[in-house]
Amino acid sequence: MSTEAPEKLANKFLAYYAYHQQDRFGEDIAAPLVRRYRLPIQHPEAAPFRVLFVAPTPRRRNDLLLKSRVLPMSNLFQFATLGDLRENPNGPIWLSKETFAPYLNEYNERTHTDSATVLREWAHALLDSFTPHRL
Repeated sequence: MSTEAPEKLANKFLAYYAYHQQDRFGEDIAAPLVRRYRLPIQHPEAAPFRVLFVAPTPRRRNDLLLKSRVLPMSNLFQFATLGDLRENPNGPIWLSKETFAPYLNEYNERTHTDSATVLREWAHALLDSFTPHRL
């Protein structure tokens, strides 16, 4: 929920991505939790690892999503607003890089021609028009 310095945020994305690449979430975290709390999950060792970012505003959500675009995983990072989470925690409230994928090349090309303000407004208008998905 805080506003972090760009380098700190980049390091956070990279750390989560590196952890994902180790493929240890299911065995190290999910399986022990299933045993401890007797959860009805058949194969916790195969549980998917996702990082859920909850932002105070749609603008912050969009900025976080755009910052994550350079990493190769399309569904590792999911983004929602706190208001949407409070209103419908199990509903279609999430956006991901996959949501923005059809426009990623255009975004990258426009980084060379548009001002940062114009590019940001264009990207935010697109992201705000997308239909969010469920996890």
